[in-house]
Amino acid sequence: MNTTITPTSVAEFIADRLAAIDKTQRQIANECGFESPNIISLFKTGSTKLPLNRIGPLAKALDVDPAHLLRLAMLEYLPDTWGALEDVMQSTLLTANELDCCCANQIDRSGRIAMTM
Repeated sequence: MNTTITPTSVAEFIADRLAAIDKTQRQIANECGFESPNIISLFKTGSTKLPLNRIGPLAKALDVDPAHLLRLAMLEYLPDTWGALEDVMQSTLLTANELDCCCANQIDRSGRIAMTM
């Protein structure tokens, strides 16, 4: 079976989060330093791109991992740049969840991987 996973767009992700949390667009806009809540509507419909320098505040307001939102935005808006960054860094940006999984495997003093549960 061959399945293709379609990445969520930034707009879909923001719209889903707005539907899932108990905050108004005005509250989100205020928390992010936007003058008008209309900008949040523009982000969730995809009419306007989310400025990269606002990913941190928006992620905090939406209660999501900023690394995940950054990855979505970079893959959608600047895929070649994101690929170049990953090539240069020889890794990818990990979300908090992914980092937790990695930290579950720690190396002990003898150099062996110690699994923690």
